[in-house]
This record gives sequence, C-alpha cells and structure tokens, in this order.
Amino acid sequence: LTLDKRMQQCLENACAEIKKGAAVILDCKTGEILASASFPAVDPNDLAACMENEDAPFVNRALCAYTPGSVFKLICAASALECGIDYKEVYTCTGSIVVDGLTITCYGGKAHGEVNLHTALRSSCNGYFIQLAQKLGAEKILSMAEKLGFGTSVSLADNLETAAGSLSNAQALKNVRALALFSFGQGETTVSPLNLAAAVNAIAADGIYMTPRLVYGTVDTNLSVQETEENTGEKVMEPTTAARLRAYMESTARFGTARIGAPQNCVSGIKTGTAQTGQYDENGEELLNYWFSGFYPAQAPRYTVTVLQDGILKPELSSAAIFEKITEILHVWDAAL
Repeated sequence: LTLDKRMQQCLENACAEIKKGAAVILDCKTGEILASASFPAVDPNDLAACMENEDAPFVNRALCAYTPGSVFKLICAASALECGIDYKEVYTCTGSIVVDGLTITCYGGKAHGEVNLHTALRSSCNGYFIQLAQKLGAEKILSMAEKLGFGTSVSLADNLETAAGSLSNAQALKNVRALALFSFGQGETTVSPLNLAAAVNAIAADGIYMTPRLVYGTVDTNLSVQETEENTGEKVMEPTTAARLRAYMESTARFGTARIGAPQNCVSGIKTGTAQTGQYDENGEELLNYWFSGFYPAQAPRYTVTVLQDGILKPELSSAAIFEKITEILHVWDAAL
C-alpha cells in the first residue's frame, strides 16, 4: 500500500480529539494516499462497543460525502481564471446580497468592502462568489468541478471506493437561488474528504489532477515489489492558473481566514470552509461541517492535507489547530532529511 506508517501515526495522534470526522494526507507529486484516518476510530479490542456507538466507528468518513462549504470557492476561482475573467475587477461587499428575494450573508454578516478574486478568496466573501457564478454560468463551474473529481467515486481497491458525492445539474442551476448556494459549496453539492484532497492537490501539482491511489503494487512471497501502477495524472487547468491559486491560498494562510491554522514554523497554502448541514441538535441549533484543506510547503508543495469535522456545533479542537499540528510535524520530518 501507499500508506506511510509514520505519517499514519502522526495523523491519528493529531486528530485524537476529533469526535466525528476524517483527515487525509496525499503525496502532491503522485496522488498516493500517505495517511487516512476516520473518527471515531474502530477499537479492535471492543468491537461490541463500536457496534453500539451512535457515532458509527465502522463508517469510514474519509470516503463519505459531505457538504464542502467555502472550500468549493477554489473550484469557482479555478473556473474563473481558466475562462480569463478580470481577476482584479472589484466587487463591493456590504455583508449580504439579495438573490431573487433571498438574503445571503457573509460569515457573521461581515462587510468585506471592496474585494477582487484574490481578497475575496482570502476573506471567503460569499457575495463576491455569488456574483462571479452569475457571470460565469453554471456550466463552466460544473465542468471544472467534474475535472477535479466532484461527482465521481474513486476506486481504491476491490470493493473499496469513495462516495461519488453529488453535483447539481445545469438545468437545476438555472434557478438563481440554487446557483448562488452552489457558488460557495452549499445546496446539493457534496464531496468526500479524499475527493476534496485530490481536487486541492491538483492546484498544488501545477494543474495536474491525479486520482488518489492506495494500492502501490503487488509483491511476491518475500514482499519484494513485482509490479506497480503508474499514476500519470491529467491536466485540468493551466499551470499559471494553479500558480495563482497557490499564491491566493498562501495569502489566505498568512492574512486571511486560515491564519489561525497556519503552521508557525513553515509556510503553507490553505482554504477553509464551514458548511451548513440542515441537521439540528435537540436544542434546535444547526450542526456544521468544519473543513481545512491545503498544501505544504507553499513554494514547492510535497503534501496535501485535508481535515473534516463532521456535523458538530463547535469542535473541542478546531480543524485549524489540527491542520497546524500535522503540517508542523511534517516540517520537522522534512528538516531532518
């Protein structure tokens, strides 16, 4: 398998406080899955308790599909850059936007003022991406999402695959409210943590999408590798588009919504997402999905890391803090090589 024992242990330890969720680490150059963990984890010494646990340890959340929220803005941004939009064009955010009578706010109702593609991604401005989607049209964004693996299951081994997730079709997105929600990863869109990591990895890998791989090859009785499967990847965006998005994600890590989870001793590129689920607790408060996805290091990416906390009010340890733990450990390892 492609799994790295040391990275797997690192991931499990860093995510120990996740009640429900998943995290994965990919090799940027090959798309190989270096580590993958789902929580709550299965306790092989007490399977009966796992069966009774209402949080379902036997469900592999790294392979299940969830609403992505604002991480999906990366796909809209990639589509816009590929279509040649003026990324410097300014939109004035007042904290909310009205779409066909529906008022949609930015997080906390914050007014971001004048933003362009770069600063809108950095501040995760919903209004900017809603109007961007209106300019682009659904078909262009859907095309980019499909190229990046949204709506497609990934086969990892016999009888082991990710959920395909869901994408609205172009007909459904003729509804302007549906298109508005689609632009920032709400509505019908869902994706697995592994699929999302692969999409972000394409940005880290100069626009080359590589299907995540778990099986490295076959071995003989002496465990010597006899045959491997090459993963050449497919170009889904221009290298210049990927480079610009990496710069925007680095800026998000330094100065934007991801700065609280950026590692202190190295530079990374990150995008955050907080997604509504439409599910509520006994007090009527909505449960949320908390995403943190990015690559490390920023200038020559080696790893792509995605963290999800699934359907909770507020995490005991933020996805940002978990991402920071993981990337700082990777930095120490790389420095020791």
